[in-house]
Amino acid sequence: MKTLHFTNYWHGTSGGIARFYSALLDAANRHEQEMRLVVPSSETSVEKVGKFGKIYHVAAPRAPLNSRYRVLYPTQFLRAGSPLHRILAEERPDLVEICDKYSLNYLGSVLRLGLLEGLDFKPVVIGQSCERMDDNFGTYVTSGWLGRAFSSFYMHWLYFPFFDHHIANSSYTAEELIPASKAHAVRRGVWVRCGHLAWTWNASLPLCGTNKPGRCYFSSAGAVRILCFCYT
Repeated sequence: MKTLHFTNYWHGTSGGIARFYSALLDAANRHEQEMRLVVPSSETSVEKVGKFGKIYHVAAPRAPLNSRYRVLYPTQFLRAGSPLHRILAEERPDLVEICDKYSLNYLGSVLRLGLLEGLDFKPVVIGQSCERMDDNFGTYVTSGWLGRAFSSFYMHWLYFPFFDHHIANSSYTAEELIPASKAHAVRRGVWVRCGHLAWTWNASLPLCGTNKPGRCYFSSAGAVRILCFCYT
């Protein structure tokens, strides 16, 4: 299986998310699974990571609210021949994971609906949450009731339904996804990543009723399924 991962949370000194993807690339090479990562950069280049990993650095403008970051916008995937469109067409991944709530989430929607010109395949599309939108909106815009109401509306209509399944890095982050799932006709899963290692796609891992390190547990919250893998 080939996986293709997109994130805007990347810069020269970025911390947790960069370490997460580095760990995921290490795991991909150990298990001989093809993995591709697409990140914004000051210039376009391709970096090989072992035999099975590759990072596409795509030229992108600086983020408006935090100049340390750069942003990949929909203009870079909507048109045939645009940078992200070319990567998708070349790699033809079985699974696409997107870690972004503000511009790349729309890539999830058009992939699920098969709306990208020239792409004759439909991968499984995963949304990964590494932070809560209401926290970010409160930090950069407003933390009042208007900010909370906007975040709730946005997560419900412009984020949650754009993906087949969801991954969250903590129960706290996942709590924002549960109300966002309400009233959606299609069931989707929320996979919660715990501990300091990346999640695994190994479906043979045992399910059990505890969240002890080294095990995983299954629970449900309304229309949302939460599967938490815990590692030491």
